[in-house]
Amino acid sequence: MTSSRWHRLQRQPGKIIIYSLYIVLIGVLKNMWPIILLLIFKSRKPESRSEDLWMLVSIGLSLVVFALTWISYWFFKFNIDDEQKLNIEKGLIQRQKISIPIKNIQAIHLRQSWLHRLLGLTELLIDSPGTQSAEANISLTKAQAIELKSYIFDMKAGLGSESLVVDEDASANARQFREDMLLFGLEPGDLIKLGISANHFRAFMILIAFAYGILQNIRQVSETSYTEASSQFLDLLFSNTMAGIVMLSIGVVLISILISFTRVILRYANFRINRRDNGFSIKTGLIETKEKVILLEKIQYVKWSANWLRQKMALYELQLVAIGEVVEDDMKVNIPITQVGWLHSLIAYYGISLRGSTDALRISNRYLAFRLIRFVLIPAAICIALSFWNLNFLWGLGLPAYWSISAYLFLKKAGLYLNDEQVHICKGNFGTEDYLLKWQKIQSVQIRQNIYQRRHHLATVVFSTATGAITMPFLNLADAQRLVNIALFKIESGK
Repeated sequence: MTSSRWHRLQRQPGKIIIYSLYIVLIGVLKNMWPIILLLIFKSRKPESRSEDLWMLVSIGLSLVVFALTWISYWFFKFNIDDEQKLNIEKGLIQRQKISIPIKNIQAIHLRQSWLHRLLGLTELLIDSPGTQSAEANISLTKAQAIELKSYIFDMKAGLGSESLVVDEDASANARQFREDMLLFGLEPGDLIKLGISANHFRAFMILIAFAYGILQNIRQVSETSYTEASSQFLDLLFSNTMAGIVMLSIGVVLISILISFTRVILRYANFRINRRDNGFSIKTGLIETKEKVILLEKIQYVKWSANWLRQKMALYELQLVAIGEVVEDDMKVNIPITQVGWLHSLIAYYGISLRGSTDALRISNRYLAFRLIRFVLIPAAICIALSFWNLNFLWGLGLPAYWSISAYLFLKKAGLYLNDEQVHICKGNFGTEDYLLKWQKIQSVQIRQNIYQRRHHLATVVFSTATGAITMPFLNLADAQRLVNIALFKIESGK
């Protein structure tokens, strides 16, 4: 079978039927579940006829989704031609053709949901420059996906063969692209530590957003049910009994912690990072498995961060920010670090940490004054003024107090270190945030000034890379100009 021959996604219609039903089921549950709950738990009332109508509409839409999924399967095909291009054709009424030169493919990611694993399928996401998401998404058997991924990487390296094996009979032991050794993986104890130290406030906000979403979805179906649910929630929230308030608070905290633990386990279970001869292979996930490759030559900068608790426990999240990163949130993979040695060993492949090794450029103390005026004094004055109308507005003073502490901690932690090879930027307030950037990865550097900075001879330096910008605020203008000159010299000399 030559590489120029067109290939379809799967040769087993039974699998695509099950997968189509899965897509329909998820769509129905995601968009119509408030209707289903109301039909199950709500007694028959005059407005239930409209709910029955909604159910009929959802069934009709589900059939349409199923039909469109089936059609999209039969009219999706791909090949790699003799000009070393990946060609994709899809669509029935509106035909779409995609042609991606193999040399332009920046990254290939693999993703498996629980149903994919059950059916032996894998989603292969292909990304090229100039796109904000995966440019191609192909569902194959696991053996096919590995073989196609290996074939493309070999072709990019000048090792491509004359044929592409994508038959259904492809061996389950299809060759893996070169993985040298396992660097580290997470054990159950590591997952527990990550769950304990997770951002529980974020989980709390997710819980609030979920509860609000429930009410809004119910409101779209039944205004009466929405009013009843809202009244019960407000009665519980504003209960005059101290016991009720305490029980509600404890319940919210416990649920938030449970959400944090669940997110950590779903995200980092089975985490493994392998070292290859030209980069890293990362695999993670419990229900939905994600696998991605990061090439060393594509890494633009390294970032590692930790909240206050994780910093005390020496736990970090590391990002190898590379060209070809799929910006979709569900495909982003941070590297959890549970041992400091792992952090230094991974950073060493890119550079070395400079924190504390040399004198640092520090931001001006006027940064604190600027933040206090803008985010503390003005909001505090507004809260105090409104308190004359209602004393409850005094609770709003907690936010300016938080901002003032945050600004002070940022001033103490922010610093910039540099040597002949790289620049190391340290940030953070209650936690820590570090960036390690090589001079040759900088595409441009600029100075920005607001009115306050111009009056006090201060400036913000912005380092732009192929994957985004890194800023260092409120440096003295003379230091900022010298830093820009050094960066421009390094960029030009590197070329």
